[in-house]
Amino acid sequence: MRAGGSSMAYTSSKAAINNLTLAMARALAPEVRVNALCPGGMLGAWTRKILTEEQYQARVDAAKTEYPLRRGIWPRDVAVAALFLVEGATTMTGECIRMDCGQHLGDTSNRT
Repeated sequence: MRAGGSSMAYTSSKAAINNLTLAMARALAPEVRVNALCPGGMLGAWTRKILTEEQYQARVDAAKTEYPLRRGIWPRDVAVAALFLVEGATTMTGECIRMDCGQHLGDTSNRT
């Protein structure tokens, strides 16, 4: 949804998955619903493994101060959203659900 990240190949693959979601939703409806979860700014064990402790703490601090929801997204948040798609989203297909605690809105730390 946003061309940011570690490489052009990475951002291109994210866009490809979103387009694949739309194409599959059109092709497989009404028998199958196809949606995508698009988490950003993940926190947790996996992120902690790929970042230095200083980088990880900077990500935690940024989430607490710059994201509108004042928190980062955790694996459990993604699991809850996936469960919603399976159990309750019977009218949704072809959706790419952005999950970034409002990060895409930009730095809101200077709000009044």
